[in-house]
Amino acid sequence: MHINRGLLFWGLAFITAGAVALGVQQGVIPRDLVSQAWRLWPLILVAIGISIIAARTPLAPLGTIIGALLLGTFVGGFMAFGPRIVASCSDLNGASAAPTQMRNGSFGGNAEVRITANCAVVTVTTQGGSAWTFAGSGTPDATVDASGDRLSIRGPENTWFGSDADRHDWNVVLPTDPTLDVSIDANAARSRLNLVNAKVGGLDLNTNAGEARLDLGGANVTGLKVEVNAGSASVVLDDQSAVTGSMSANAGSLQVCAPPSVGLQIRTRDNVAFSDNLDQSGLQSVGNDTWQTATYGSAERKVTLTVEGNAASFTLNPDGGCE
Repeated sequence: MHINRGLLFWGLAFITAGAVALGVQQGVIPRDLVSQAWRLWPLILVAIGISIIAARTPLAPLGTIIGALLLGTFVGGFMAFGPRIVASCSDLNGASAAPTQMRNGSFGGNAEVRITANCAVVTVTTQGGSAWTFAGSGTPDATVDASGDRLSIRGPENTWFGSDADRHDWNVVLPTDPTLDVSIDANAARSRLNLVNAKVGGLDLNTNAGEARLDLGGANVTGLKVEVNAGSASVVLDDQSAVTGSMSANAGSLQVCAPPSVGLQIRTRDNVAFSDNLDQSGLQSVGNDTWQTATYGSAERKVTLTVEGNAASFTLNPDGGCE
């Protein structure tokens, strides 16, 4: 008898997720236990690895079952507890508070920017020249360390998963003249990163239990890395964007918005727990796992991305645009 491993995987995963969530709601499964266990999302990677290793052996169904049970337990735990993470922060969609902390400076040359935000609304924009500014609100104040070639902004650590978390509002303006190396860790945060026309060597965005929107119109990014855990991220491009990098998600969603004129190539990594719409996107298939626009080969400025995920999805040009 032939077993459809894809249907078996998703069927068991959905059943397990529903059972775990219901068990927590009914008090059968201790909420404190689930609140700690769901953070063990790397076990999903272990489960997927087991499934891949066992794929062409008699143990293939067993590997699929183990992977589905681990994924279902994680998703069910997040359904039961995860929404409280963001809810523990102040409303991230409300109006921003008036800034109570102001800093400014300028970079002498190429610079490094590090932003670590917990329970925050983070807005990053660009301006010509070499000057940067920071305006923030929230209690306690952010820690801002700056020098001629480095800017570090850190929020208080005790707000991450804290029951008394206080929302922070940060507005950061970065210059377009120097080449920047940017790293952003956003936990239970709403990030709006408008790096229009920026020159970026490395751009590392890690968002956990939150959402991020990254506008790279006209930007030159040689090393993009977007990682999402239990959240969402979208990247907006135009025909002046030049980007090389990767996007990945665990229990989350990824989006890319790009006009047909962009020289775009997307490579996916096959995974039973990852879905995409590339076969309906209008892109040309140039292999089992690579898709590109008709203009990619001749484009002066190219966008080359690798996307992958576990219990995740990728959408190119979703209806309604990238949120």
